[in-house]
Amino acid sequence: MTYESLLRLANKKAREHHKEEEAAKLLLMELSEQTASEFFLNFKKNVDETLQKKYLDALDQYLIHNIPVQHLIGHSYFFGYAFKVNEDVLIPRAETEQLVGHVLYYI
Repeated sequence: MTYESLLRLANKKAREHHKEEEAAKLLLMELSEQTASEFFLNFKKNVDETLQKKYLDALDQYLIHNIPVQHLIGHSYFFGYAFKVNEDVLIPRAETEQLVGHVLYYI
């Protein structure tokens, strides 16, 4: 299965569960340890079976068990930095990042 077909399958599952398709893409990029540009350059390449299984298992955790993608990958990005996250911490939100940007502008 290629990255493209795996992502199409994941997006279909995400829509069926009323979840964000972008999260499915982020999960695949992070688990395959690729940047966005590398990911799309490899879009037509086959996915290693081990990675495919790991991804589908993690996707089920996100879709069925409502575990945030950030908890599954172990980090979240905030203001250009990766922060470790788990179930004991709050996940940084985009709105908070915007607020910090506005505050820094006025300082």
